[in-house]
Amino acid sequence: EKEVVKKMIWKLKDYYTTLAKSKSGSRAFDCIWKVADSKQHLMIMTEFLRHESDLTSTQFGSIISNKLNLGLFRHQKDEWLKADQNKLKTLKVFEINKYC
Repeated sequence: EKEVVKKMIWKLKDYYTTLAKSKSGSRAFDCIWKVADSKQHLMIMTEFLRHESDLTSTQFGSIISNKLNLGLFRHQKDEWLKADQNKLKTLKVFEINKYC
C-alpha cells in the first residue's frame, strides 16, 4: 500500500500547482501532503516555488502557499527543511494523519 502511494506521489510531479489551485484539488493535495515523505515534500515545494505566481493567483493556491510556508522555503530552505522534518517526526511518533 505504501509503495503504491509513493509511486502516485511521484507520478503527480508537475501537476501539484494545478491541483492546489482549485477547491477540490487543494483538498486532495492536503491528503497527499499528509502521506508524503520529506523528499517528496521537497520535490513539491520546488515545483511550487517555480510556479509561485501561478499558485498564488487563486484563493486556494494562496492558502496552500501560506499553509506550507512557501516564503520561508524561498528565503531559508534549510530552516524550512528542518521544520518539515521535525513535523514529520512528530506525526510519525503519534501516527497523526495516517489516513485522510
